[in-house]
Amino acid sequence: MKEDLHKKIEETMNSLDGMQRAPANPFLYGKIRHRMEGVKEFVSKGLAWRMVIALAIVAVINLFTFFHFYAEKKSSGAEMIAKEYSIGLSQTY
Repeated sequence: MKEDLHKKIEETMNSLDGMQRAPANPFLYGKIRHRMEGVKEFVSKGLAWRMVIALAIVAVINLFTFFHFYAEKKSSGAEMIAKEYSIGLSQTY
């Protein structure tokens, strides 16, 4: 059994004797460098500016919304109900 194992190991090792290094494409390195140097922008400038403008518009809308609801919450509950139903409140001292 050991001899059979050694025989298979020798056959495997002998099968590697005729191997040669695979030839590489001579222009492969140049192609890789060209692709690496060619990709410099992740996002185009036009798209980046459009995204900045959209973000600014969303920020302005959020600010207007915040100030609108903040101004309404300053009044008391009774004042809000009176305003909603057009009721005049008398002031008591």
